[in-house]
Amino acid sequence: MNFNSWYMQLIETGSIEPLYFGMSRDELERVFGSPEQKGGTSRKYKTPSIYKYRDLEFFFEPWKQGG
Repeated sequence: MNFNSWYMQLIETGSIEPLYFGMSRDELERVFGSPEQKGGTSRKYKTPSIYKYRDLEFFFEPWKQGG
């Protein structure tokens, strides 16, 4: 499923499937592909903690590396 079709499903039905709370970065990328933008890095936390697809931002705990 790509992001645009999921976004239309969200607007029409309110369902967030196949997303769920606690997903990893890798799981999100498997569902939507690479994000349009990544951010939220610092000297301490090199792994991006924000993934942006269109107008939606997904936040991850910066201290959890990788997936």
